[in-house]
Amino acid sequence: MRDLNSPEGIAFDEAGNLYVVEDARNGRLIRMAPDGQWTILAENLDAPEDIVVLSMTDEDGHPAPIIYITESNLQFERTPTDFRSGISALSEDGERTPVLSHAPRLRGLDVAFWSYAGLTAGPDGRLYVTNELSGKPLTRRVTFVSNVLTYTFKVLTGDSVFAVDPVDGTRTLIAEDLLAPEGLSFSSNGDFPLYVAEENVGSQGRLSRIERDGRRTTVCERFLGIEDVVVDARGDLYVSEDKSGYL
Repeated sequence: MRDLNSPEGIAFDEAGNLYVVEDARNGRLIRMAPDGQWTILAENLDAPEDIVVLSMTDEDGHPAPIIYITESNLQFERTPTDFRSGISALSEDGERTPVLSHAPRLRGLDVAFWSYAGLTAGPDGRLYVTNELSGKPLTRRVTFVSNVLTYTFKVLTGDSVFAVDPVDGTRTLIAEDLLAPEGLSFSSNGDFPLYVAEENVGSQGRLSRIERDGRRTTVCERFLGIEDVVVDARGDLYVSEDKSGYL
């Protein structure tokens, strides 16, 4: 597939269709069929980062997959009040339903904000999502007329991984104190442990294993910009590094 603008999350459905989202200010959701034909399912998305496709059927028994995406416009906005992040459900006809939405909470010159990034489906029917700002304070300057104010953006609790009910949007904290977690994947049987790619541990990345009770252990470290992790049917782990270009 060509002519994409910052492609990010990808996923397959049971019919072999490939879905991709563009991490851009007005990103698109695109489906590519096994024969190579591609269709734009949704446009004007707010910097979508990851995608999960759940195979469902309609009342007549026809395939009607539900597509879940994360969105976070943090990299495109300078003013804290414009920050938005969340999870949305989309149908193949482009109908969009918010599952979870988040705007910043201002505390003086501090901003509490959860930036939802990696997304995967859990064994319990919930969606599991990472907060890429966990343990990663940011500083930006916002100019108002002739004055310059410095806002320090930081997550107040260190919340790292949530489980989200796709029906009512209820969040449950799964793990804390990870450092810039990005991609995540369950083990080969689709259940815990959960593997999480932490992009920023000092100047290097780390792959962590999260147990059902939230305990973290290090699987491997010293990655250069680790972004995502997948587990194959044999239980082998594969990770991507966007700074080294390695897989």
